[in-house]
Amino acid sequence: YNLGDYVEASIEGLRTYLTDYELLDNESVTINGVEANILSGKYIQSGVQIRNMQLIYLKNDNAFIVTGTVTESEWTTEYENPFMNSFNTL
Repeated sequence: YNLGDYVEASIEGLRTYLTDYELLDNESVTINGVEANILSGKYIQSGVQIRNMQLIYLKNDNAFIVTGTVTESEWTTEYENPFMNSFNTL
């Protein structure tokens, strides 16, 4: 499998298992020389709007998916920046 396969499978899973999942962004990035994708989206859980980001990358024949989640009401750059900072520590 390649990175694109994992990204498509992740998007399909998010849309299948999360209520009203909406993909907001699917960005190809390179972090410390590693090709990756960052998915950003939102969905509803127990009546609460949720925002999430996922970093998907392959390393040494293993796939990694790192997820950060917070309520929509708390989503600001205050949360987005720490997610991105942690993603940059590959």
